[in-house]
Amino acid sequence: MTAFRLGRVAVPGATAPPLANPAVASRSRSPALAVRIGLAGVAAVSAAVGWVLFADTDPTLWWGDFWPVRQLLAPAIAFSIGGAVLIGYRKARWPAAALLICGLLAGIALLFAGLWWDRTLKHGFLEGNPLFIANGVATGLFIGLSLAVLPQLYPDGPLPGRLWKVLLGVAAGLAVVATLRYAHNFATIDDQVEWYFWSTVVGLAELIALASLFVR
Repeated sequence: MTAFRLGRVAVPGATAPPLANPAVASRSRSPALAVRIGLAGVAAVSAAVGWVLFADTDPTLWWGDFWPVRQLLAPAIAFSIGGAVLIGYRKARWPAAALLICGLLAGIALLFAGLWWDRTLKHGFLEGNPLFIANGVATGLFIGLSLAVLPQLYPDGPLPGRLWKVLLGVAAGLAVVATLRYAHNFATIDDQVEWYFWSTVVGLAELIALASLFVR
């Protein structure tokens, strides 16, 4: 006779499963909650510090009408807080995690921009400044992953099939490779070749993301 048919059997020394004990369940969830709140806090604080250091610059000075405060501040706060809140819902876990990562990258990118500008004001422009390069890498990853990964996970994470899991990795890899290669700094005038290379490779990753949306 099975234990199911016998009903509940008392076993000496047995303890209730963790889910039956609210205290144990809450302790198991608390590290994940602390991590996502911490990541959102880091993103928001980084963006705020970067804004304080960089906001006094002239937006017309930057190439391609890209001014880090305008393009990075709002996504850093909205993506990170939205991702931290939505990640608590099971069906939204994967897109929320991607949102949180992108928000963190945007906040760090703006922080690097502010630190670079503050150092430039104090010590003058330095060719190959690590802070400037770090800002480019974080910014490129934020934009690339936002275009290549988020659309594939929207709105609740499931992909059309197993092949799309591979394509998701390919799209993310293309965004990372393009960003790192862009930061390598080709020897050209006005960064034209770097930009065209990055936009072309990330464009291929975005086509994969758009195809995923179309198939679904």
